[in-house]
Amino acid sequence: MEQIKTYIEFEKPIAELESKLAELQALSDGENAVSISEEIAKLQQKAGQMLADTYAKLTPWQKTQVARHPERPHTARLHSIA
Repeated sequence: MEQIKTYIEFEKPIAELESKLAELQALSDGENAVSISEEIAKLQQKAGQMLADTYAKLTPWQKTQVARHPERPHTARLHSIA
């Protein structure tokens, strides 16, 4: 079962791109997997670049939102893993 991600408002374009990417990956099991796999690779690269660009220019408030994100790792969870 796939876990649903929680996106912050400024991450919405990335979320849309990742959604399209997931749809293409679901279709890649079909007959034309080779042509789709090239498109998937391009979209993965674009999503990674969008993520890097977005996080490179965060405002102070956006940094606060990231710090308070519900899916952010917490120290207590890290200690239980180790």
